[in-house]
Amino acid sequence: LNFLNGQSSKHGQVVEEMDLCREDFEEIVTFLTSVPLFKNQLPRSELPKVAMKLKRKEWRPGQEIVKQGDVGKAFYLIMS
Repeated sequence: LNFLNGQSSKHGQVVEEMDLCREDFEEIVTFLTSVPLFKNQLPRSELPKVAMKLKRKEWRPGQEIVKQGDVGKAFYLIMS
């Protein structure tokens, strides 16, 4: 998952908003409860709001996502 805030990716591809069924949405919210940043710093009741703002981006195995020294323009949550 890529938390992009509606921006385009490094390669200029705009990532579509998540159009989730209820089961997928609940899976994302459950995943967020396992992320220490959200688990420890955000009330559980706020996680659905975060989930609604996420953008999904998939990469091929071995494809470069970021490299050391790159300027950060997005917050990535890796769900594998």
